[in-house]
Amino acid sequence: MSTSQGSHRAGRRAATLPVHEQPTQAAPLVIPGAGLGTGPASGPGTGPASGPGTGPASGPGGVPGGVPGQGGSRAGARRAARRRKASGSPRDGLRRLVPQALVVAFLAGGTSAFVANDKAVRLSVDGVPRTLHTFADDVDELLAHEGLTVGSHDIVAPAPGEALANGDEVVVRYGRPISLTLDGQRHTIWTTARTVEGALRQLGVRAEGAFLSVSRAAPITRQGLALDVRTERTVTFLADGRERVVRTNSATIGAALAEAGITLSGQDTASVAAGSFPRDGQTVTVLRITGSRQVREETIPYAVEKVRDPDLFAGNEVVERRASPASSLVGGAALGIGRGERLTALPVGGAFHWVFAVADGGLSTPAVYGEFDRLTEGVDVPEPTASPVLLEALRTGDTNALAGALANDLQAAALSLRPSLAATLTAGTEAGALAALVSGSGPTTAFLVKDAEAAESVATALTASGTCRTARVATSPAPGATVLPA
Repeated sequence: MSTSQGSHRAGRRAATLPVHEQPTQAAPLVIPGAGLGTGPASGPGTGPASGPGTGPASGPGGVPGGVPGQGGSRAGARRAARRRKASGSPRDGLRRLVPQALVVAFLAGGTSAFVANDKAVRLSVDGVPRTLHTFADDVDELLAHEGLTVGSHDIVAPAPGEALANGDEVVVRYGRPISLTLDGQRHTIWTTARTVEGALRQLGVRAEGAFLSVSRAAPITRQGLALDVRTERTVTFLADGRERVVRTNSATIGAALAEAGITLSGQDTASVAAGSFPRDGQTVTVLRITGSRQVREETIPYAVEKVRDPDLFAGNEVVERRASPASSLVGGAALGIGRGERLTALPVGGAFHWVFAVADGGLSTPAVYGEFDRLTEGVDVPEPTASPVLLEALRTGDTNALAGALANDLQAAALSLRPSLAATLTAGTEAGALAALVSGSGPTTAFLVKDAEAAESVATALTASGTCRTARVATSPAPGATVLPA
């Protein structure tokens, strides 16, 4: 009876166990040494010690007094609980697996983003390239990260602010200042070239045959350098009846003359000053001046006007104005020597336009010469000579060259005695005259202008200025006087 009840209780208790735990409870039934029956005296016999068991009531597992389904089931349940705690249920395992999966996914996503933002970029600074990895989003950020500062004269490609992508190339070229003197003209320029040759190539300067103050291979630092360049130019010299064409990079006409094998001696001169810079395509005429002299003397009658002066003692005379050679009566242009009585005709290659301002009142010629002597007292005054530049300007008809060569040694003395003449000279210059000077010993003033229209304009302005009595226009050379029959 007890056996059947115990079996019933065990069966009922076993019925309440989870399905997956049943193999755990059934396992002790096959352990060696356990009885084949299910009761306390299970086995082939029914006695207390029947069966191959080891105790009178040996149950499964050899626990004294153990009842299958009770004592043995509790131990198995504990072991099953420990196994459940160790292994966990599928739902608990899933709950633990989900956070771990999220962490792994987050780390994997972060790593992917890290790898995606990293870029391999080729950076070239002044021709020196290198490859680097960067997280910069654009060119500005890359330059800032590399400590590179650029200015308005520097070149950056792609432009600052452009987005960066993996594999891009960024080029930085720093600007360098050059103080350039090119064929006599000074400039300050900026270049990104690192050598003189590269800078000349950027500027489009023809270096073949040119003079360079530094080597073509010389480096240009970021502080820059000074560079003097004289390109090769073609200059034509007309001398001794021959035409000589030379290619030169000389700095002066004098040096170019020497290259052409032309020597100036004595009073020889050239149509262009020896210190001038030779220009491409320029023609220079060499004037050979010898010591020969051509004199043409002509007697020109003139009237003498005598005026009685009550302040003079009887028998005394004062010459108010000496008679000057009336070269204008002969016509053309002439070089006067001595007191002006010896004239030498000069060739004139064109027409020149003049304006003459007539002053109020006169100016004594002897007084002007006396003032000149006073002003130059103690000064070694050289003998007057004809200006080669002036003679060449007359011969070629070059108005601008003639304006630069005009001079009058008596002008300072005339202005000293008649300071008001300075206002007349200023008025003519401001009206557009190319040159202004006192004519002879004064007080008439002469103005050289570029053409007939300018002459009329300057004459009108002088008359309106109130600095002279009237103004007249004239053209040179003028024909000589013609004697009309009575």
